Amino acid sequence: MEELKDCGIVLRKVLADRPVRTEYSLTKKGSGLRQSLQAFEEWAEKWLLNKDLSNLLVKLPH
Repeated sequence: MEELKDCGIVLRKVLADRPVRTEYSLTKKGSGLRQSLQAFEEWAEKWLLNKDLSNLLVKLPH
């Protein structure tokens, strides 16, 4: 995530909750990747959903 932040793809926001939480969101630059990320998500759902790696899937807001 740090590399994505450094590249300007995501914003990192530390929330002062207890326990402290960190929230990430796509920047305008990152939003340009939305179609590619959604295509990758569809591929992962098809090919990894029933595998041990399925817990790596991240749901993207539409």
